[in-house]
Amino acid sequence: MPRDRIGRLAEHTLRQWRVNGFGPWAAIEKTSGCWIGRIGLDELDDWPGVDKIEVGFELHTAWWGRGLATEAALAALRFGFEQHGLERIISVTAAAHAAARRVMEKAGLRYEGMRYWMNPEVPVVCGTPLTGSRGGARHL
Repeated sequence: MPRDRIGRLAEHTLRQWRVNGFGPWAAIEKTSGCWIGRIGLDELDDWPGVDKIEVGFELHTAWWGRGLATEAALAALRFGFEQHGLERIISVTAAAHAAARRVMEKAGLRYEGMRYWMNPEVPVVCGTPLTGSRGGARHL
């Protein structure tokens, strides 16, 4: 990742933690202490919908297929709903990204539709949790 992108991501993440009390978590491999990605709640300032809090998961490809993204997505959803009382959390991925779509399904997210965002040539899909909102049952 280019240095300027890392700087922007770090700045955005720290701002979210200061303002919202949540943001993406660093995914660290326990044995080596190496950074393997970021997972958790992320505010999508430029998302065209009203719901802008996303559960996201970006892991280095060497860590795909181990259930880490699903486990972390479930933890982030619980954190958002139970600790922060969020009413809705979305997840967004490129329509062609089958692995990410599968993580969304395993985390209990429901397909909501496709739209274009950021890149007019790459459609994205959006999902929301299947179970109730703030007032309903929230056990993932």
